[in-house]
Amino acid sequence: MFRSEQEKAAWDIAAKHEEFHWEDLAAGGVPLSSAQVYLLRWAKAGTIEIARLDGNRKWFRMAGTRAKRADAPKPKTREDAMWAVMRRQAYFTPLDLVAIGDQLGIEITETHARQYSRALMTAGYLRCLEQAVPGKKQPKYRLINNTGRRAPVKRRITGLLDQNDGAFVPLGDGS
Repeated sequence: MFRSEQEKAAWDIAAKHEEFHWEDLAAGGVPLSSAQVYLLRWAKAGTIEIARLDGNRKWFRMAGTRAKRADAPKPKTREDAMWAVMRRQAYFTPLDLVAIGDQLGIEITETHARQYSRALMTAGYLRCLEQAVPGKKQPKYRLINNTGRRAPVKRRITGLLDQNDGAFVPLGDGS
């Protein structure tokens, strides 16, 4: 299957990752051009498959590893469940997030899915691909800033506002 020792070494690097990109192979010492050629060859042979698209980047996984690992953490919060969907899908709508919540036994309302999506879009994590048409079409989003497995969460900051000069001083202890 392997045409060189370098390709075998690249395969060993890829096998250590759940998902991998050619940069992972390059970080292991495989030249960039060779890493890209190997991934194309392996995909054509069917030994790896596209796991997800992250913008213009293709992430791969070993073929046949689609099933979740038994030790993979289950989402504990609505945000974790929605973030997991956003990371896996090329694009999604708020109703997609609601449906996945139902499958996982986590209550996600359409209102909450819309609010979370809007907050992520405002913060620069999502891009709106298609605008909503009230009563006809859901908005369609794409994740553009995938920072990892843990979901970004909205937090309220407490502090003191000096009404004399308008200065706001955050309080770190939440008091």
